[in-house]
Amino acid sequence: MGCLITETGRPPKHVVCSTATRARMTAELASEAGGWDAELCLEEALYEASPTTIFDVLSGIDDGITAAMLVAHEPAMSATLSLLLGDAPVAFPTAAVACIELAPDSWSSIEPACGRLRWFLPPRILGGR
Repeated sequence: MGCLITETGRPPKHVVCSTATRARMTAELASEAGGWDAELCLEEALYEASPTTIFDVLSGIDDGITAAMLVAHEPAMSATLSLLLGDAPVAFPTAAVACIELAPDSWSSIEPACGRLRWFLPPRILGGR
């Protein structure tokens, strides 16, 4: 998935990740595979987080960061993505990646329905890669 993200032309420069071992390993392996020069920020609040907590974590990102990647857990990721897209039904399988363009000028201004789906990459897209 890290290589595929790089191929989109939008590799992350900042990754906010749950402190769970599997989430951290996923972020590190994707970064290595994709050749990213991304800062990895481990966030304990993402472990067993609710969408409200995820919004709080996102709102704390420095406004100098124009693109960030979030590595967290289900079912909170599907619920958060749904909220960002205006209650669109979302099923976020393990290892899937979504690129959401957010309307606010500031991370602290993130609110429900402020996002637009740019692309969604489920792991099955890799096929035999």
